[in-house]
Formats: sequence, C-alpha cells, structure tokens
Amino acid sequence: MPASESHSKPRVYVSAFLCQSTIREQGDLLTAVRIVDGFTTSAIGELTTGEVMYFPVNVSAVVIFRAEMPSKSTLTIKVRDPRGEELQGTRSFSVHSKSLIEGHTLNINFRVPGQKEGDFWFEVYVDDELATKVPLRITHQKRVPRPEPGQPLETTEEPRDESSGLRH
Repeated sequence: MPASESHSKPRVYVSAFLCQSTIREQGDLLTAVRIVDGFTTSAIGELTTGEVMYFPVNVSAVVIFRAEMPSKSTLTIKVRDPRGEELQGTRSFSVHSKSLIEGHTLNINFRVPGQKEGDFWFEVYVDDELATKVPLRITHQKRVPRPEPGQPLETTEEPRDESSGLRH
C-alpha cells in the first residue's frame, strides 16, 4: 500500500457470526444464543398448484467492527440467496471507532425466506469493500407423504405375534 494511502484509511477488522437470537443486557452486554450456520425449516402447507410453502428462518447476525485508529465508516450487510441474488433488506449502519478496543458490536435480526434450500451468504461491507462473509445453510424438513383416504398408514414397527405380543 502506498504511504499516502495508508494515512487516508485506517485498517479495520471485522468479524461476524450468526445465532438463533441475542440478549442485550444492562451495560450493553451482548449474549449470543445458539451460534448456528444452518437451520432446517418445516412446511407450512401446500398450495393448490402443488408447491410446498416453508416457514421463514429468523436469525441474528452479530458483527464486530474495530479499527486501528479513530474512524467513521459505513457498515453494510447484504444477504444473497443460493443463486447469488441479493435479497431485499440490505442494512447499512454508521460505525465509529475511538480506538482498537472501542469499536462496535452490532446485532441485526433477519428473516430469511424458507422457500429456497441451499447456502445463503451474509456479506459484510465496510465503506463498500467486502470485509467478510458468513454462510447460512437452509434445508427443508423431509415430508412424509399423506396417505390417500382409505389407504393404510405406513409403519416402521416390526410385526408382532398377536398371541404372545413378541416381535419377530
């Protein structure tokens, strides 16, 4: 990096992870509950077209921002679906760092659509430069097909000898 450039922008450090939820306590202490990199979502129901609808996934992103010297930056979070398309709901925040120790820890709640299975990416930018990425894998809970009316239910239970009650 040229010497002139090193004085214009301080070096920043960004880390991030996803969790099920957060608790912000008195004194601004943050507790992350159940750190995750994936969720399994279940079906809400089926449309008349036969398409299955799935519950959305609620997730919290925790982003830690620090800089080597006092600075002011814009931190932006974008979420991309498994096809790489940016989801609506890009979030931007003004972040200030007084020193390396005194930065920002943000917790941001997201609702990710459950329709698409695959790897979603949470991209964290500082002043429009990609700083880090965090994956979230969404899988669909396997559905057991409902039997047609009048059809017997399938069972995985072993057959029993009805007279003795013993399994074969």
